[in-house]
Amino acid sequence: MREGYDFLTTVGVKFKSGVKGGELTSFKSGGITPLVFYPETSAQFVRLMSVLDNTSLKYKLLGAGTNTLIGDGGFDGVIVTLRDCKGFSFGGDIIEACAGVSLPQLAAFAAKDGLSGLEFACGIPGTVGGGIYMNAGAYGADIAGALLYAEIFDIGTKRIERYSAKDLDFGYRTSHLQGGGLTVLKAAFKLNPSDIAAVKLTMSAYAKKRAECQPREPSLGSVFKRTQGVIPALLIDKAGLKGYNVGGAFISEKHAGFIINKGGAASSDYISLMQKARLTVKEMFGAELMPEIEII
Repeated sequence: MREGYDFLTTVGVKFKSGVKGGELTSFKSGGITPLVFYPETSAQFVRLMSVLDNTSLKYKLLGAGTNTLIGDGGFDGVIVTLRDCKGFSFGGDIIEACAGVSLPQLAAFAAKDGLSGLEFACGIPGTVGGGIYMNAGAYGADIAGALLYAEIFDIGTKRIERYSAKDLDFGYRTSHLQGGGLTVLKAAFKLNPSDIAAVKLTMSAYAKKRAECQPREPSLGSVFKRTQGVIPALLIDKAGLKGYNVGGAFISEKHAGFIINKGGAASSDYISLMQKARLTVKEMFGAELMPEIEII
């Protein structure tokens, strides 16, 4: 553990020191972070953040790490991951879930009770908190369409406040949360009562479609955002970059919108492939690819 971080270990929140990036992100790469905290409740998170905010230490909040790349040099600060903040409750057509619940778990929980509206999330490898942060979606649906409200910690006021979906100003893979200072701790989703078998059938169809067209190797999901008139995977494919690699990182031959880790890939390999794709597509088609992932 780096000198000067020791006092944080007395806050009463589970932690690990010297954590490799591969333990924190779905691409399975990245250098070492000196100290990582794993709060299990909202109270623990608030207590930790109140302490951290009164220091000069750099910190980063993380969910399941499915759209974040940690550099080969690691993160020079403290990471707080909400992946252990889990728990469900429901009443009628409303499900409430903590930030660390995975989106597939949330979808399965809803399906079990015949509630429709989250089927699209059955294969998205992220968490409730991360999904709201980036307005995760698939198959023409997204989090914004199902969200009733979110309980959010404001680092400025040190208070937990309730935000409606409208308050969060959702857009395509964007939300008001991306402005910083706000963290989802819990969220409620208003769903539609339906036939259990029908909901599960839809989820099975989505899962099959995803398996057929998306790679299974470690990745961070779609590398670039879809923008009006620009479908990144199609342009990368047309540019002949499927299968192109740098080290252990490859542009997937199954879906050109993914960069996969075939074993031993460094974060710098991933970044080099991003740059290659952006430059090639710009030169060939005049289109600007915008990253969907975050690099820290």
